[in-house]
Amino acid sequence: MQKFTPNGNPNLQFEQGLVNKNYLFHLYDFCKDSGNSLNKISERKPDLRTNKVSARLRFHTYLLPCFNELYSLCYPEGNKVIPLNIGDLFTAIGLAYWAMDDGHKDRNNFIFNTNSYTLHGVELLSSVLTEKFNLDCTLHKHSKDKNQYRINIRTKFVPLFKELVSPYFHDSMKYKLN
Repeated sequence: MQKFTPNGNPNLQFEQGLVNKNYLFHLYDFCKDSGNSLNKISERKPDLRTNKVSARLRFHTYLLPCFNELYSLCYPEGNKVIPLNIGDLFTAIGLAYWAMDDGHKDRNNFIFNTNSYTLHGVELLSSVLTEKFNLDCTLHKHSKDKNQYRINIRTKFVPLFKELVSPYFHDSMKYKLN
């Protein structure tokens, strides 16, 4: 989410690798009344591990006042944070979209990539997953940066997680659950 001028309203931005283009088209269809064209194919810098360059597809919505409240919650003072009331806002549908966007299977666990949040924010998210969805989670330091944390849903709770989110998973993203 970014806040631009001249009208001062934010927009939503979505980006996926070409391999996930069907999911991005799904998001575009969902947002098409507030979005512009699926207009950008870009290449990222080479992956440091593989030195491969991956093509990405992205779109963004128009700058709309309906996104101001969301922007204020998630970007107070311009910095991305987890809102303190995230537990009141979170639903199984939101959990599914978060998993499709920022999650992956790791052996028999499920990992949420929360690297860009503070430890406090990641702890808050983890507690919401535990309290609201009964998912037992642990925090793992990212191997590349010891100040970044990811949320791990323990193996024993992955079946419950799948039961919660699979009705909302786009077909092209179900590989993340298998």
